Amino acid sequence: MIDHKQRWVFSPLDERGLPAVRAHALRCSAPLHHNGYALTLCVMDAQQLAAARKDPSLIVCGSIHETAVIHEKIADHHAEYGAKRGMRLHELLLTLAKLHHGFEPEV
Repeated sequence: MIDHKQRWVFSPLDERGLPAVRAHALRCSAPLHHNGYALTLCVMDAQQLAAARKDPSLIVCGSIHETAVIHEKIADHHAEYGAKRGMRLHELLLTLAKLHHGFEPEV
């Protein structure tokens, strides 16, 4: 499984109410569906990750170990749950973990 990557992906929901990113993942989990989108934890191989990054409907987050801030769309979408622009992914996950344990980040 060394070639598999785990990434959080901000995904629209499909017509069945499931994250559209499922088409690019071996498996995924979306702890919270909200206003037509879900922040979804996905396990993908390298080809799936590359395809997800090219999909304009998805926002693929970097590793939780990176220091980049989250995309503004993700922050704005989760603002009512405490998300703020300028947060890093790890900070967002800690904030959302107060709502659902599925967001608890691995450290």
